[in-house]
Amino acid sequence: MNPELQLVWQELLSDISTPVALWQFAIIALACGIAWAVNDALRAYVMRSAPENWKLGIGSIKRVLFPLSTLIIVQIGKVILAHWQHTSFLNLASTLLLGMAVIRLVVYAVRYIVAPGGLLKTLENSLSGLIWIVLALHLSGLLPQLFQVLEDVKFKIGKHPVDLLLVLQAISTIIITIFIALWISRLLENKLMRTEQLN
Repeated sequence: MNPELQLVWQELLSDISTPVALWQFAIIALACGIAWAVNDALRAYVMRSAPENWKLGIGSIKRVLFPLSTLIIVQIGKVILAHWQHTSFLNLASTLLLGMAVIRLVVYAVRYIVAPGGLLKTLENSLSGLIWIVLALHLSGLLPQLFQVLEDVKFKIGKHPVDLLLVLQAISTIIITIFIALWISRLLENKLMRTEQLN
């Protein structure tokens, strides 16, 4: 297990009924409450006075903003609390909130590119599962070992030795590049479709 994660669990088990853990729980609860209130206020403002095309995407934007705003408040609380005690549980909470924000951002981008249907649902579930698996491997300390195993699997393409990690990195780069290109093309397409006059 990751030593950092092991330290978190040891500190949680030893401090679960002490003020050390209670202060961290209080910061997380406060961060969630403030983020919820801010997002509700933003949603009310957008629904009241923003353009119509903003109103359509406010639900997805709110799902992304909630973990991000909670993460920011947790980080501020962690910096302040670190002057008096350890903040291992806040570190763990920050990692999980970051993973949640990345998942929701990716899902939002996929919904912008792919039309509603079975493919969209499959992509959302696959990408969300992949991100959670990578996060779990990172927290457990198994991710560097997995990278090492992939790097040890070597084969030759012509005269050049190549490892499996390099191949997966290349495939990931290609997929991300295509994804960004599709996102930009959809953005331009939507802008052109809204244009009433074109010279």
